[in-house]
Amino acid sequence: MVVVLILGILIAMAGSTFSEVRNLAQNRSAQAHARNGLVVERTYYSDQAKYTDTVVDLTATEPSLTYVTTAAALTTGSIVYVKKFSVANPDDTVVVGSRSAAGKCYWLRDSSATPPGTQYLSNSTCAAPDNTTVMFAGW
Repeated sequence: MVVVLILGILIAMAGSTFSEVRNLAQNRSAQAHARNGLVVERTYYSDQAKYTDTVVDLTATEPSLTYVTTAAALTTGSIVYVKKFSVANPDDTVVVGSRSAAGKCYWLRDSSATPPGTQYLSNSTCAAPDNTTVMFAGW
């Protein structure tokens, strides 16, 4: 009887640990897709001196990702949301995002305008940020 009780406790502990590890892996996958989408945008920016949210242009640069321009179309997998903004100059800011299978969305905003650089945001509502949303230095 004691052996069965101990086995039950061990199985319960292993089940919750597995679930946590799986969610962590799913979140890291979404973060990687967002980062890869940002690399594609930066590649385009280095060639054209502007960001794009034209799916054809992005797919020509990196065909392994699927690009969408509306947050409602953002589902799990290698689907990446992209949206460009004009802050100080035309098409000088871009927001890239990806949704994890665990239900969390990860966003990156890169800008040559003020403030320059890359900012991060994660949320469970998966509401896409814009060029004025407060974002942070890391996830």
